[in-house]
Amino acid sequence: TKEETHLARKKLLGMVKLLYAGRIAEAIFCDDISSGASNDIERATELLRRMVCIWGMSDSLGPIKYEEDEDHVFLGREITRTRHHSDSTVARIDAEVQRISGECYEETKRLILENRDKVEKMAQALLRFETLDAEDVAILMKGGDAEAIQAAREVENLRRRGDEKPQELGAKNRERARGQAKTDDGGLQPRGEPAY
Repeated sequence: TKEETHLARKKLLGMVKLLYAGRIAEAIFCDDISSGASNDIERATELLRRMVCIWGMSDSLGPIKYEEDEDHVFLGREITRTRHHSDSTVARIDAEVQRISGECYEETKRLILENRDKVEKMAQALLRFETLDAEDVAILMKGGDAEAIQAAREVENLRRRGDEKPQELGAKNRERARGQAKTDDGGLQPRGEPAY
C-alpha cells in the first residue's frame, strides 16, 4: 500500500507509544537501558515535532505551522534555517513536544506494567517460535501460552491438509486452542502474516 498521507492524531500518538515500548520494556525487564532504542526515539521525536510544528495538533499552540522552509548553507557549517518566530515560541514548542512525549511514555509504561505477564509470555513464545502472527498474539492476550499457540497451529495445519477436522482432535488440544478465532462454519480462520 502507498504511504499514508492523512494520519489522525490518535493514530500518531499510538505510533509514538509503540516506538517507546521497546525502551520501556528494556528498562523494566532488563533493569537497564541501551543504545538500541536510539532510532525509535529519533522517529518518535520527529513525529511529535511534526504534530506540533506542521500538522497543528497541539491544543496550546493551535493550528499554526511553525516549521521553517528556507535552508541556507554556510561554508563549513550545517544547514541553518531562517526562523519566523521568537525564542519564547521556540521554548513553547519544545515544552509542548516534551509534554506530549512524557504523556505517551507514561501511558506506554502503564500498559506494559499492567500486562507484564502477557509481555513475558510473548517473549517466551518469540524465543520458541521466532515469529508470531496476529492469531498467536490474540491467544496470548486471552491468557494462553506457547503451548496454546502450538495447539492452535497444529489445528490449523490439519485443517489446511484436510486430514482431520479440528473438532476430532483430543480434548486437550481443543482446550489449548480455545483462544483461536472461529469462522461461522466452525473451521479456523487462515493464519495471517507474522505480527513480529
